[in-house]
Amino acid sequence: MLPGTEIVAPFVWAPFVWVGDDAFPNKANLLRPYPKNPTICRFPRAPAEVLTGQELKKTKIFNYRLSCARMVVECTFGIMASCFHFLMRRMICCPEMATSLVKAACVLHNFLQDMRDPIVHNTLEEIQAD
Repeated sequence: MLPGTEIVAPFVWAPFVWVGDDAFPNKANLLRPYPKNPTICRFPRAPAEVLTGQELKKTKIFNYRLSCARMVVECTFGIMASCFHFLMRRMICCPEMATSLVKAACVLHNFLQDMRDPIVHNTLEEIQAD
């Protein structure tokens, strides 16, 4: 489990983390995959650890799940960027404005997705008719 995780039945509350690949540095709030070859030590001062078969299996499962999470994020960003082209360019504005723009794009995208849903669309038509 991640540090800071709480189990409150029936939920598991985990801290927010960034999902990255092996190009990112080790940070407390960043999940990155285990090295492909765990017997090679990447840090010259750290002792090389030899993983057992069970530990090696766990690292492969973790890397697979982390890869799936990264793909979900990348696909979601691709969908958003195809609708809102300003996400594909560098935003020349203050960080607070950039945050507001991205949040507004997410809300607008979710609203447009709900409009495609026939149940929500019919409900809105009924409300407008009243």
